Amino acid sequence: MILLPTRAAVAIAALALTLAALTPPRPAAAQPPTVQAATDAVVFEELTPVEALRKARSLSRLLVVYSYLPRSPIVEAFDAKMWTNPTLALYLRQHAVVIRQPTGTPTKPVRVFVIKDCLIRNEIVDIGTCDLLAKLEVRDTTNAPGLSPTERRLPGVQVHGETVRRPLPPLPGPAALLLEMDVALERLRAADPVWFELHERRNPPPPPPPALPPLHLADDGLAEIIEDPPENEADPWDRLNSARLAAGVGNLHAATGLYTWLWEKAAECDPAFAPARRSFLAGEIADLAMRRDACRERFALLRDDQARRLLWADYDDIHEWCVLAAISGQDDFFLEWFGYFMNDPHEATMLPRADKAAYDLLLARARFADPWELGDDPAGRVNRIASLRRARRPTTIPPDDWQRLQDFAAKHLLHEACRLHAACLRAGRDAEAQRIADILLREHDAPEARYALVVTALVADVPHPMHAPLLEEADAAAPSPRPDLRDRLTRALTGESANK
Repeated sequence: MILLPTRAAVAIAALALTLAALTPPRPAAAQPPTVQAATDAVVFEELTPVEALRKARSLSRLLVVYSYLPRSPIVEAFDAKMWTNPTLALYLRQHAVVIRQPTGTPTKPVRVFVIKDCLIRNEIVDIGTCDLLAKLEVRDTTNAPGLSPTERRLPGVQVHGETVRRPLPPLPGPAALLLEMDVALERLRAADPVWFELHERRNPPPPPPPALPPLHLADDGLAEIIEDPPENEADPWDRLNSARLAAGVGNLHAATGLYTWLWEKAAECDPAFAPARRSFLAGEIADLAMRRDACRERFALLRDDQARRLLWADYDDIHEWCVLAAISGQDDFFLEWFGYFMNDPHEATMLPRADKAAYDLLLARARFADPWELGDDPAGRVNRIASLRRARRPTTIPPDDWQRLQDFAAKHLLHEACRLHAACLRAGRDAEAQRIADILLREHDAPEARYALVVTALVADVPHPMHAPLLEEADAAAPSPRPDLRDRLTRALTGESANK
């Protein structure tokens, strides 16, 4: 089975791991371990082209040949951008044998070929005889005729027939090669099913890497260590109140540790906290990260740990990564990239329909770190998610993909309905908040949904009398009623903090 079922998942995983390098460190602080440091880069086989081709044939893998010009600044920049990406390294280890040869030219210093079969002449891959599946290249027009000596020292690129001066020409990144290879494998699935079946059998996907140990217990200097209380005494509300108090009095070291515990443990202690965790709790953490670099570093570690497993992710895992990326200050970067990938006419048409539907739901958010974002029609947004759950499977979406999309839509409906319900209450749009709650309960008429609506509103500090009947209905149907929530709601409605 192919490591990744879709092109989008390949590219998103590559993008996610590039963010580790974009988080600036604290001045004079020890560097936190990054995904790049913990995972191997691309390994070039120390084989002759003949040996590499034999190995590729024996393993039913592709052959990737990197042709480069020695001592070229363009090649140095390309190497640093392309071959250090852990996702690309993992993908190539499964699907290809990778070699390099110094056969680049001054005008084409970088070329990457993806080959299924070829002839070897004089220990050099003869591209003209190859079954060439994909090609990436970088052109350098620095030495074009008519340029002054000064201009020749500046690499350039041809744009509409003219040489444009810039420090370096555009360099394709790891996502470009991942996408090209994934398309090549999909073509081979149709064109050579026997080879593809052998490829899958001989190259099974590796297991996902283990998750980091809980960071709320980490002695890394970024935050106070927060011990886990006894299982029957774990109270997310008590920890939330302590975190807010610590942040309010300026004890940001303790607040970072407490918010780390809440991120890692709150929904585990109380599943009704799950929508609040990715919305209003995430918003508070993002605010703290703006005030304290160590908090941003701590949650960048969580983001990068999530990124390491995106190759095995479902849509909900990608949602989790989006929120963590926003907390650590990268929402503009990935939303811009997502927007290109979704809206470009060439890229978007290559997306599986289930992927496009899931990412359209995610991209309805403008900023994942702003839980109060309403958009033009919050009730309409919730209704569109609910409509997707009721829709019949289109013929363009395979049954397995449709089931994955339906599972994600159910979770996303709960998260967005709870968030938008609370945001509407804060904006004074009570009728719309009630309508959102009604849409959610029409699709998910269960105590869990009612508890989640109330908990999210209490975390956002927007209690409302409409929550009392929701708790009564939930307690009547739940195996274990929640008198603690009734007490918190009563205190909140009378003006006392619900978090005490």
